[in-house]
Amino acid sequence: MVTMMRQVKLADYELEEFLRCPHKYVHKHEHHLNQDHLNWRQLVQYAVNHAIHDYYSLPPESRTAAGIRSFLERQWTNKVRLFESFPHFHRVKAMVTEHLVRELTSLPLETPPILLFESISAWIDELRAEISLIVQLAYWSGESYTIRKFMVGEDPAVIPAFFHMTSVMAHRAFGKLPEQIEVVTLLTGQKQTYRPQDEELEASIDYLRLASRLFQEKTVHVKREADYECTACPFTERCPRGTESISAGARGRKSWH
Repeated sequence: MVTMMRQVKLADYELEEFLRCPHKYVHKHEHHLNQDHLNWRQLVQYAVNHAIHDYYSLPPESRTAAGIRSFLERQWTNKVRLFESFPHFHRVKAMVTEHLVRELTSLPLETPPILLFESISAWIDELRAEISLIVQLAYWSGESYTIRKFMVGEDPAVIPAFFHMTSVMAHRAFGKLPEQIEVVTLLTGQKQTYRPQDEELEASIDYLRLASRLFQEKTVHVKREADYECTACPFTERCPRGTESISAGARGRKSWH
């Protein structure tokens, strides 16, 4: 008797959603509840992604700070009710715009992206899984290349996963590690840089092996602390943490205001 192994597929955006909150992921996807629910961070990320794409779709001489602001304005959500308040809506818009303009205009105009919102995938034998990753931006840097990701808010659980997954995927897809992997947090303007090394690849594969197993098993755990996304979660009444502790924890985490 031949036993057929189920082919495992793991996409970066699914893993990120799971790592942010396994409890929410299970309720949303396993029970098909509120599949279309979006929070303000997702809507802002949508505007950011389109602004970056539109900016690099222009010829180099036409890429300006004013253009970035215009692209963001065109795509920015008008759903003020999803933000904490009207002032919060404007603070987020101002901060994201300022930091996105700074980061995009800091790159030389003559440096064209080699990848722009491209999906790459590869079969990873060690994981017995097909892994896919969307590369927002990759560009040549010296004799190698850099991969950069723009995130609205900092996610402590997501950023290490991105570094590990990008290292493995870039090495398998291109046969060479990037010189560096960058994550820019647009609410704070902070940039985290990781310089992968060949001898660290095995550790990255081990990380993905554990993350993949937890993802497949849909292992649920509750966050140590509530964050500012918890207040907008449609499943707070189902959360073991309870709605009162979620509200209190989220209020205590608004360090970027």
